[in-house]
Amino acid sequence: MKKTLKDLLLECELLLKERKFDELINKCQAIKEIDFKSENMSVEEAKECLRIINHLIETAEKERTEMANTVVNINRFKSYLK
Repeated sequence: MKKTLKDLLLECELLLKERKFDELINKCQAIKEIDFKSENMSVEEAKECLRIINHLIETAEKERTEMANTVVNINRFKSYLK
C-alpha cells in the first residue's frame, strides 16, 4: 500500500525525535520523489501536512542548536584541560 504524504511526514517526526538522522534523510528523499500532482489531497489534508512540516522544521532547528551548543561546550572543556 502506498503511504500518504502525511504518513511519511509523521514517520519523519518520529525519526527526528529518535535522532535517527540517516533514516530521516532517506525518508526525506522518498518525500522528494512524490508526484504531488497525482496526490489526491484535500485542502485540509494539505494544510495539516504544512503544519507537520513547520513543526519538523522547528524541531530540527532546536536539535541543531542543541548539537551546536554541545560542540561548543566540549571545545570549552577541552581548552580548560590544556
